[in-house]
Amino acid sequence: MTETKDEVQTEISQEKDSTRTCAGCGASGDRHTFMRVVLGDDGSLVLDLQRSSFGRGANVHSDPACIKRALRGGFARAFRAEIVTTMPAFREMGQLAVERRLRGLLVSAWRKRALAVGADAARELSSHGGARAVVANDAGSIAQERFVLEMVTNGAVVVAFRRGELGALLGRPEVSVCATSDVGIAQELDRLHALQMSFSSLSSQNESA
Repeated sequence: MTETKDEVQTEISQEKDSTRTCAGCGASGDRHTFMRVVLGDDGSLVLDLQRSSFGRGANVHSDPACIKRALRGGFARAFRAEIVTTMPAFREMGQLAVERRLRGLLVSAWRKRALAVGADAARELSSHGGARAVVANDAGSIAQERFVLEMVTNGAVVVAFRRGELGALLGRPEVSVCATSDVGIAQELDRLHALQMSFSSLSSQNESA
């Protein structure tokens, strides 16, 4: 099917127009520096981590201060609609969205054989530098191993799931740690780690939007 001149022009315009504005602080920047949020039919907010959901969206920095400002009026102005989401609801929604994305990322990495599973394999991979790891919440003594502690210090570890949950994703009874040096996957893990930290640090005070 041949594209019309208008359709081609629209695509070019969309590619060039990558600037977005934060619903919290009002600052503008490249769209990749923001979280995209869409409005549900019931007035709740849905985090669009992959920027693939249809419909009008609003953007916000992952900084907790920006999220708070957005929930207190910024999102309502951006959507020109009443927002019923509270701070605790937004925090929980964000944490669940990060976990869903992380599940998909790990399964994809496993299928493309870009994931070192288990302490021995992860330790070996980490020795070459540039690796990122996912460590289970109940990893036990493995979480205190030198290579894990060094990766934690470098911000190269995402802590998520329990050993049984991580194992179920990767076809094993239990997995305490897995790692990857795939550049694309590592970059996405860094993004998810930053989002995880932002949602975790949202204050429990003045939580109503």
